[in-house]
Amino acid sequence: MPRLATGNVYERRGKWFARLTIGTKKRQSFMLETCKDERSAVARQAILAELAAKLRTRRHRAGHHQARRGA
Repeated sequence: MPRLATGNVYERRGKWFARLTIGTKKRQSFMLETCKDERSAVARQAILAELAAKLRTRRHRAGHHQARRGA
């Protein structure tokens, strides 16, 4: 089962970003356009991390299901 996607936030040139693992050894940064401070960025990052974890789990399950079918 995939590892829990937690990610982190950082600020660059006045803009907040979330960095999340979206696949095996693949991390990507997403600009959080509506976030103006660290508190709101952390809250948004937590939502994105939860979504990423759900997508990775579903992808993992789909791959396991296809492997069992011989696809």
